[in-house]
Amino acid sequence: MRVPVRGSTNGRLFRSVAVSAVGLSALAALSGCHVGLDKKDAHAAADKAVTAPVVNESGKSATLKPDPIAPTGQASIDGSTRGSLTAAAVAQYDRSGGAAEVTVGDNGANSAFASLCRGGIDMVDSARSISASELDSCREHGLQVVQFQFASDAVVLAIKSETDVGGDCLTLSQVNNIYRAGSPVINWSDVGFDNVPIQVGGPDRSNNAFDFFGRNVLGAPEPSMTYLRSDYQAFADDAATRLFVIGSPLANGEAQLADHYAQLLGSKRGVVIQDASNLADAKATTLAALRNRRKGIIDNRPQKTQRQDQARLVAARQAQAAAQSEYTRQHRAYVTLSAPAHASASAATSVAALRGRVAYFRFTYYELFEDDLRPFEISARAKPRNCIFPSEATISSGTYPLARRLLVTTTTRSLGRHEVEDFLLHYLTVAQADATSARLLPISDDVVAQEKAWLLGTEQPRVLTPSDLSAQPDDVEPAQ
Repeated sequence: MRVPVRGSTNGRLFRSVAVSAVGLSALAALSGCHVGLDKKDAHAAADKAVTAPVVNESGKSATLKPDPIAPTGQASIDGSTRGSLTAAAVAQYDRSGGAAEVTVGDNGANSAFASLCRGGIDMVDSARSISASELDSCREHGLQVVQFQFASDAVVLAIKSETDVGGDCLTLSQVNNIYRAGSPVINWSDVGFDNVPIQVGGPDRSNNAFDFFGRNVLGAPEPSMTYLRSDYQAFADDAATRLFVIGSPLANGEAQLADHYAQLLGSKRGVVIQDASNLADAKATTLAALRNRRKGIIDNRPQKTQRQDQARLVAARQAQAAAQSEYTRQHRAYVTLSAPAHASASAATSVAALRGRVAYFRFTYYELFEDDLRPFEISARAKPRNCIFPSEATISSGTYPLARRLLVTTTTRSLGRHEVEDFLLHYLTVAQADATSARLLPISDDVVAQEKAWLLGTEQPRVLTPSDLSAQPDDVEPAQ
């Protein structure tokens, strides 16, 4: 039997009992006599339900009693607030006159998960899922874990679009090796790609991507420039980072004209050379006509012959003048064309030098300029490789290795509390807008609807099991 609690006007159910098989077995003894439990009785029933023995996969009996439920009117959340939406959601919740007083801690996910599994807090704010060992601890205390997602984020490693360095997939280890302090990678051939010099860039510390990259790629508990290679080029904003990779639009435009100008200049050079040859021939003809006229005068040729010599000289000079005019015109055109041709050739050389440049960007920025950038697929392991392309689907699901999901993890026990339910419903209501404002990837309408259904009792929440974590490393974040 499901038991309504907390005197809620909409008859919401005590889900820590309704969902839990342990809770159901405990309620069997209560059926028919505790339908109208008050708050004190509801707490007692919940404690009894979650401390009934259960057997986990190892055959170990879970009989540890969790800490007492928080006082009425209070809900607690702890974890890692860096880059989280939780603080903003709590502030909005308070301003809206929320039914509960929500306390927020920032003691790191490791400490928060340990406290959650003892029943010491209601929720964990983190950018990682609960680990297998932490889940086992919760289960030993008879607590079942439910995970809510409120947004996601990722960094994308990219080179200039329409360029190639000899490969499209990097492992996390290779990305670390490219960026870390003391990196031996000076050429793309050092990671098995083409013989192209490598230049590395990215955001400075003011960008949230710097912190995320430092923690998840470089393993830095407190990311700083000291964890990066000495020739790392840091930029104050994403636009400057993008220009480092792709070059200026003007240079790219000029570079695209390089072949066109080269063809025009080559054609014009041929015309000028031909005109120069024609001018030389005209000058030689004029000189020959002049000598012939002089010889006719000296030889006292007949007047008619001398007039013919003079006419040939006049014609030769006219032809020379025409040849000179045409040569001058074509030469000027050649000189005029040379300046932009040389500029475009120089731009093409500069753009070609961009080929080995690489930087990382927040996914939401990369999406805006994906025509300019060529992203790498990323594999979490070297053998066998599982190259994942950065997309909304792979980031939201957490399968893309350079993604993080903004999660709130709780227990079915805490979900039975109106305070937790009310806050999480508010959080889901504002999550999409807050994620967009924070340049994160919002969760989909379907995810919002499903997670709200868990809270409203129209759908049972999805309880995490060890099999859900089988594909995840059993690790924890660095202590803070």
